[in-house]
Amino acid sequence: MLDYRIAGDRGILINFGNAIEEEIFQRVQAYQKNLGKKTIPGVRETVRGFCTLYISFDPLQIDFNTLLEKLKKLEQKLSQEKPFHPEKKIFEIPAVYGGPYGPDLPSVAKTLNISEDEVIQKHLAHDYLIYINGHIGGSAFFKGIGELFELPRKKTPALSYPAGTLLFADGMGVVFKALDGPTGWHGIGQSPLRQWYPDRNPPVLIKSGDWIRYRRIDEKEFRQIKQEVERNRFQNRIP
Repeated sequence: MLDYRIAGDRGILINFGNAIEEEIFQRVQAYQKNLGKKTIPGVRETVRGFCTLYISFDPLQIDFNTLLEKLKKLEQKLSQEKPFHPEKKIFEIPAVYGGPYGPDLPSVAKTLNISEDEVIQKHLAHDYLIYINGHIGGSAFFKGIGELFELPRKKTPALSYPAGTLLFADGMGVVFKALDGPTGWHGIGQSPLRQWYPDRNPPVLIKSGDWIRYRRIDEKEFRQIKQEVERNRFQNRIP
């Protein structure tokens, strides 16, 4: 059974588990999708977390207990259906590694006692599921795979890394930094793509539920793609 918790006077937080796992996240997606098909007066917004779903409601239109009863009926209905397997939409993320684009690459290689090229290959080795969009420019977070991503945060944060920097620490990764600013995570490369578009709906390029796949590029292609992005001429590749 799911864990339903009061979240203020106009919110319910549903906990689907205690781990960042694809199967749990798919249950969150399925619940949110089916809830969206229902017309429940007073439900205003739903927000996915790694393994939670927050539901905002208007207490003047529906009280907590009535809403809770409806949500539990939805849970029962979903338990009788086949597991939810959403379409796997993969975005290709071009990225240049090392040098001025990835200042932490040498230190990461030294810490892991491997070559810089091996670090890059570990970063390129998998497709990654995006779990959430963070509050800073809609940063897209994924669960890392392997020892590379298990590195702890840096003891001394960097005062500013540019938007586009590939970041990871403590088992997690950010597809690329959405906005310029400080960070305590490791930056080993940079993408010429842009995540944050405040004038669009939705305002982010990579969204929760998407998958991403990194592709290594050189500086020449980096500059070319960046110009296309700035001129709104770049077409994102989906393998």
